[in-house]
Amino acid sequence: MARNILIAVDSFKGTLNAQSIARIIRRNWQATCPQDKLTTLALSDGGEAFAKILSTHLPSTSHSTQVAHVDGVSRRTPWYKTAKGQIALIDAATVLGLNKCLHMAPRKRDSFCLGELIRNIAKHEPKQIVIGLGGSGTNDGGFGLARALGWKFFNARHREIKQWMALNTLTHIEPPELSPHFPPLYVAADVTNPLLGAKGATKIYGAQKGLTAPELLHAEQALKRLANIVERSYQKEIKSLAHTGAAGGLGFGLKVFANAKLGSGFDFFAKHTKLKKRIQNADLVICAEGRLDPTSFMGKGCGEIAKYAMQVRTPCIMLCGSYSKSKAAKTYFQTIAALEELTTRSHALKNPKMWLKQLTQETARAYQANT
Repeated sequence: MARNILIAVDSFKGTLNAQSIARIIRRNWQATCPQDKLTTLALSDGGEAFAKILSTHLPSTSHSTQVAHVDGVSRRTPWYKTAKGQIALIDAATVLGLNKCLHMAPRKRDSFCLGELIRNIAKHEPKQIVIGLGGSGTNDGGFGLARALGWKFFNARHREIKQWMALNTLTHIEPPELSPHFPPLYVAADVTNPLLGAKGATKIYGAQKGLTAPELLHAEQALKRLANIVERSYQKEIKSLAHTGAAGGLGFGLKVFANAKLGSGFDFFAKHTKLKKRIQNADLVICAEGRLDPTSFMGKGCGEIAKYAMQVRTPCIMLCGSYSKSKAAKTYFQTIAALEELTTRSHALKNPKMWLKQLTQETARAYQANT
């Protein structure tokens, strides 16, 4: 009996992009279960390549602009504009991605380049700018972005602060002399983390960006000081809002210094690709991502798909590189199959296409036998 199967996949970071993974799974599932009707959807939840992937699902035009990246090197930087709505789509990682700044000390990385990118794109007069935040290599709370937009930060001696780690000495902030003009901004975040605390930007993601144990403490103090000074001016709490901890606190910075609206990248993507309807119409959903762990259920795409699939009683299975056992993973995915169950990590990284082919075929045979 033919089944309608939706293949909705994220990337295996550093090895295979979402489009390649979707093709491999489709080809090898079809070879094993030729009667099934397969539809593929390269997925993005606001993570790395959000704008690029979304532009393939919506009628869009490609553009580029010259801007200095986080490493100080000026490059042509891609962005996209939708035909309907004239929405500019950009990926923060194109200018400040972790892969661009691994050679730099974390204290020297900031988000100034993203502010410059926004200013450049605003000159093209889109009606809205949507920013995918995933994959960032910064942890500056949007300090650099704010400086690019004209904000200035001072310590008690009225000396201007020019490095984000020195924000623990911050006493006051001055707004731009001339407010920059740009259209409404929407932040498509791939995580729901607040700025500070046990689930905040530094605690959860700082080590991934190279911050040492002492630097993690210092970074938390710097962002806490920034938040306190900002909130004293706003007279309301901002740092605990969902998504403010995205991209090393860029969610916080964009909201405070650019008046951006924060939201779920997955929700934005799902709305514009009619994803929920696709899940409802499917007999099975196949998800894939590089690593399935507790953060997968903090607003990321595959976790959100699995949750919604359970609501509408569509079975959902996961193909991944590796995973950590958790109650959420067991609850939402009917089956979890991982490359690490077939081979070593080093072998999987050397030839991910071959191992994903084998994993797909084995999973398809097992699913066929049990349904």
